[in-house]
Amino acid sequence: MTPWPLVVAALAAQAPAAAAPIDASKLVVSAPATVCSLSGRDIKGFPTRLSWSPDGRQLYLRAAQRDIWANEKTWNYIVDAASGTLAGTDAEPPWAAAYWAAKSAFQCPGVPGFRIDVETRVQRMVATNAGAGGAIAQNQADPYGPGFDMGLQGLAVVQNIQQAQDVTTTTLRLKGQLISEFVNTSIIAGLLYGWAPEGRGAMAYANHKRALVVMDQRGRRLEVRGTKGAMLPAWSPDGTRLAWVEQQSRQRYALKIVTVSAR
Repeated sequence: MTPWPLVVAALAAQAPAAAAPIDASKLVVSAPATVCSLSGRDIKGFPTRLSWSPDGRQLYLRAAQRDIWANEKTWNYIVDAASGTLAGTDAEPPWAAAYWAAKSAFQCPGVPGFRIDVETRVQRMVATNAGAGGAIAQNQADPYGPGFDMGLQGLAVVQNIQQAQDVTTTTLRLKGQLISEFVNTSIIAGLLYGWAPEGRGAMAYANHKRALVVMDQRGRRLEVRGTKGAMLPAWSPDGTRLAWVEQQSRQRYALKIVTVSAR
């Protein structure tokens, strides 16, 4: 019989080594590849969540539509990461909910000190200076604002209805960098950022130009070339791929992926 200490040593030798923390200054990122279209003829509503399956073979996409009273209707989709095949599903898979909870948290998984700072301020403003029911600083065409489905006229109507009021602005910052800003609406965690897997110590977020940026726990940053209109960034469970939704126009979106490695 093999002694137990030797068994333990053998198992330890077979176990994969823990992934090293990401150094943004040493990342090699591929050119963005389009996985599939997410436009109006492909999905209903606009994208609101993106999650990876534990095996990295599928992505879950939730889409939603809101009316001017903020009533929301949602649809669920599964995307094959290799082929780009998009299929509707009845409900959000359990693994998608668990992934989203970690991806959209305020604290980096496995690195407690690397966390988002939240600041809320209130100002007295008139309607023309306030966001239409929740503007997002990096996304002037806010898909979450009441009246959005009615186009620019609908947004104008909502703004005109709102008289002078107290405007509440909530900002999310990471190491001094603006990650998201919400005006007169609740925080939508994970909309414009996503944490890397546990222990990797990094975040991907959309900057003020809506380009995708990777920041590590030391504050080093790398802007991913060829990205624009980025939202819902999501790391694969092994940290080797980064997916996101690209907003191409008011009703046109695409799911894109890059591969990520260290040089």
